Amino acid sequence: MTCTVNYDGLDVPFTVEVSGGSFLFTYTAKAKKFVLAGDGVRARFADWAVPYAMPGSLRCDANLPDKKLLDPDEPTGYQCYYIDKSDQQARAVRVKLSDSGVNFLWG
Repeated sequence: MTCTVNYDGLDVPFTVEVSGGSFLFTYTAKAKKFVLAGDGVRARFADWAVPYAMPGSLRCDANLPDKKLLDPDEPTGYQCYYIDKSDQQARAVRVKLSDSGVNFLWG
């Protein structure tokens, strides 16, 4: 079955599989779309970058949206940046969404 959840004005579709009986059942929900939320990306990046980045050097693309729906395999097209504390070089990482949340990829 399909279920739709409204997240801050965005309709996010899920595929839901239900199994079991009438009194006890289990379900598994899988998102058909992912929500890219700018504040969430920036917060996750701040946590992710702690081991690598010089304090105060974190930035993400200025056009990172407040919220946007994306297909699961769709590249976000957004990047975040930091100054590496080991060699003071600027680095860029791509923003990627997955079932586990926001991830950052080098290269």
